[in-house]
Amino acid sequence: MKLLFLNRSFPVLSQTFVLDHIAYAVARGHDTTVAALKLIRDVEHPVIDELQLYRTMLHARPVEYRNLRRVVSGLVAHRERFAGAFQPRALGRAKATELSIALQVNDPPDVIIANFGPTGVSAARLKENFFPKAKVVVIFHGYDVSGYVAKNGWDIYRNMAPNIDLGICVTQRWSELIKRETKMANVVTHHLGVRCHDMPHWKGAGGQAFSILFVGRMTEKKGFRHLIAAAAILRARNVSLRVHAIGDGPDLVSYKEEVAKHGLSDAFTFHGARSHGFVLDLMSKADCLVAPSVTAEGGDQEGIPVVLMEAMAIGTPVISTRHSGIPELIEAETSGLLTDEKDDSGLADCVERLARNPSVRTELSNRARARVRESFDAEKQNRRLFEMIEGL
Repeated sequence: MKLLFLNRSFPVLSQTFVLDHIAYAVARGHDTTVAALKLIRDVEHPVIDELQLYRTMLHARPVEYRNLRRVVSGLVAHRERFAGAFQPRALGRAKATELSIALQVNDPPDVIIANFGPTGVSAARLKENFFPKAKVVVIFHGYDVSGYVAKNGWDIYRNMAPNIDLGICVTQRWSELIKRETKMANVVTHHLGVRCHDMPHWKGAGGQAFSILFVGRMTEKKGFRHLIAAAAILRARNVSLRVHAIGDGPDLVSYKEEVAKHGLSDAFTFHGARSHGFVLDLMSKADCLVAPSVTAEGGDQEGIPVVLMEAMAIGTPVISTRHSGIPELIEAETSGLLTDEKDDSGLADCVERLARNPSVRTELSNRARARVRESFDAEKQNRRLFEMIEGL
């Protein structure tokens, strides 16, 4: 089939699942085009190099000689698409970025695949205005069904629903919500996966200080503030910690200030945004990974964080919260430890339990690896995903 992967900003290092889907589509033999409404330069990932995406992908912004030349060629070859951009539709007229992509696409796609609901709206406009025979697949993750809806309401999704041929939700709760709030005809739950066979094996830190890894954008939803509070509680309990924090974001400066305020600067190392390889290497050397996700003030929630799947695939013991779809991945007390959102004392209890009980860490490690390999392995999950897409 001719597949068009439509992305808003691309590539984004934290969205490795998008690259994984693209690589799988190519390996499965599909004629695959990758497009971005906004291109992000200088992201390093093996799939980007392997598929030469920076050379082959289409993008609307920034406007450069290469994509401008493709747009001009498209104006000559596909004048009907330019005219279609100005027709009134249920979702309104196409945006300039969407028109740019439509003019750069050579042959009409059989299927347009969009990750995240707002990108799905753009995919629906591409179908309405330019490619009426295309099937549209939208994968919903977290913010797009929580914070985005809290801010913008459901009307935009309700309007796009007739153009969506398959709605895929990464958690059961999102499936139930979309079915209840829209008339999208074909909505399923499908968990993402990670490449288990590519993962290193867990070693642990093995030092005097218990080593904790946090990976995520420094935003309220990721709950890093509660890890800081838990670390302060643990210091008062004489538990020696070393916290490695990987990620950048708008709250980074305030978190560093908070660490200093608690007198914990000697225990925290902020690495900033790092490559995927760096993350996996440090993950294999940490004593545990903590993902203290919370519902943000604006309603923003996670789906199921891929970083938890990666840690569990490695065998790194995980601690997280009863938040969104996380309990669909982590079986409490079996493949990881869970506490309530914003429960700093409960989070500290979980960390202390692992720090003082190596045998518990070993048990959780073994069960976590088995859990991910059974139900969240990328090879199995991608095959199921593309069987659904091909079935359209």
